[in-house]
Amino acid sequence: MAPTVLMVDDEPMMLRSLEREFRRSPCHVVTAAGPLEALKILGSQLVNVLITDHRMPVMTGSDLVNRAKELQPSIKSVVLSATPDEARRQVESSTPVLSKPWSRSELFRLVFGAGPEELSRALQPVPVPIPVREPARGR
Repeated sequence: MAPTVLMVDDEPMMLRSLEREFRRSPCHVVTAAGPLEALKILGSQLVNVLITDHRMPVMTGSDLVNRAKELQPSIKSVVLSATPDEARRQVESSTPVLSKPWSRSELFRLVFGAGPEELSRALQPVPVPIPVREPARGR
């Protein structure tokens, strides 16, 4: 089963950009326009990876990561921020922080353990040789 990735950002354009990055990836993408919507999703379905903006109304991305881990202890999280130094001071050290704009390769490595190119190659169908029988020769 494909992993579920929850993307959270209060800026619609950023959320669409982030979603577009994962369009051809082997995951099920769920989006939330803010932390409260994300918490509802986290309370109702299994999420493998949370990718969240840091500065949002109501609560920060680091607060959302902490709440997400209370609801789903095995969730993997990534925080995106235009102010990464500030975000790093607020998140626990095991949570990676990427700068906005993010590096697609780095984001894919954090989510899948491989960059987009390696992932694409790994997902290519493997050719299976088809044995060819030679026609029987007359005796």
